[in-house]
Amino acid sequence: MLLKINLLAISLLPIFLLTGPFFPNIIVSISSIVFLFLIIKKYNLNFLNSKLFLFYLFFLFLLLLSSLISDHTYNSLEHSLFYCRFIFFSIFLSLLIKEYKEISKYLFYILLITFSFLIIDSYIQFIFKSNIFLMQLQHNRPSSIFGEEFILGSYLSRLFPLLIALAYFRNYFKNYNEIILIFLSFFIFISIYLTGERVAIFNNFVTIFFLIILLKSKQLIKYIFIFYFLFITYLVFFSNLFINNRIIQTTIKQMQLFDEQKFLFSRTIEGYYHTALNMFYTNPLLGVGPKNYRIKCDDPEYAHLLSIYEYCNNHPHNILIQLLAESGIFTSLLYIFFILWLFYYLIKYFFNSIKYRVDNIYKFNFFIFLCLFINISPFLPSGNFFNSWLNSIYYLIFGFIIYSKKLIKEK
Repeated sequence: MLLKINLLAISLLPIFLLTGPFFPNIIVSISSIVFLFLIIKKYNLNFLNSKLFLFYLFFLFLLLLSSLISDHTYNSLEHSLFYCRFIFFSIFLSLLIKEYKEISKYLFYILLITFSFLIIDSYIQFIFKSNIFLMQLQHNRPSSIFGEEFILGSYLSRLFPLLIALAYFRNYFKNYNEIILIFLSFFIFISIYLTGERVAIFNNFVTIFFLIILLKSKQLIKYIFIFYFLFITYLVFFSNLFINNRIIQTTIKQMQLFDEQKFLFSRTIEGYYHTALNMFYTNPLLGVGPKNYRIKCDDPEYAHLLSIYEYCNNHPHNILIQLLAESGIFTSLLYIFFILWLFYYLIKYFFNSIKYRVDNIYKFNFFIFLCLFINISPFLPSGNFFNSWLNSIYYLIFGFIIYSKKLIKEK
């Protein structure tokens, strides 16, 4: 009974993510407690001896050590001490997927309903200047139920590959599976485009590109590419000027592409990067402590490029650079190793999906790995690595990877 209740709560996680970090964090925490209390005995697992857990245990040890020796130990420990709850959540989820096949079905339909609601609500908000909850359109950018937080595009782009993976996992739409996914991708793309969230637009474009490339019908691939080419051309040259200005003109201006001094993403983002790297140069082994960037960034010793009002933020907007600054070289190397591991399987499953187009399991695996890679990529600006809302997404996806790769084995 307890497992069934937990199964339902995890299935509803996509909905709870709409409310903020509190409820997802509750679900993750309770799941980890249930895992520790019941799962070890029930499934008789030797998970403590698995390579995955030992790898993760070393990562946790480094985070805790970094927190303990930092100048702001309490603030840092607040986020690193119980970080282990996320891996327990992922292992627990992988076991539920194996034991209760319906959890993948529940998650798929909950995601589908949530996406449909957000798409329709964002269109209503954009057209009528308020959504169905009378939340006003702000800065001409729809945010739906997220209100003043412009993370609608982030939510959709982070979880869309998971939705695709689950659709391939059980082939819920039978012969119309890929056609429905293509139609859905079109409406998701419009919704994300309207938000003006540039990283989300790029990530969604990558997801749609691979969705089209891996279609079973090669003839359909050609037609879909032509359609998207014409549609994107229309968006760039003839659609909403405000959104295009933000996506194209603002990006060019922030990067100063036509000036003598150019920036990677923007002067502000590059300032964050250099400030964080200065923390790493000063504390190369274990960093300044998890979640301590926001405290240390107003120290003139680390400031770079920007004034005190610009360079200080909660995090440096890049996962690799954040790990370097806050937990040092060793955790960063573990992160890089994990990214290379993800990339290896991305390449492997991509070519397998090309070779065996009718085999949906290869596509399921590819989009699961793509989903996590997009979420924790070191190549684009990102959210706070220790943010519980984001970690709920990371480890939800990772639970399916553990299941897929059988990283936790029974005795």
